[in-house]
Amino acid sequence: MNNLVKFSLFTVIYVIMTWFLTEEVGCAFSGDQQCLVSFVGKYVVFMILMFVYDKWIKGRIFKTK
Repeated sequence: MNNLVKFSLFTVIYVIMTWFLTEEVGCAFSGDQQCLVSFVGKYVVFMILMFVYDKWIKGRIFKTK
């Protein structure tokens, strides 16, 4: 799968999960600086974890190369 498509899918998954599980998306869109920083910070951590999973962990779990 193309990296752009893959990370776009990860972004959509993150936004949907955040939207349903917390009030951060609405709070960030309303302009609250603290919510926006928290949302972006968690997004960066999520993307790093997805990169690590995709690069090193997925192949070991599913035994693919």
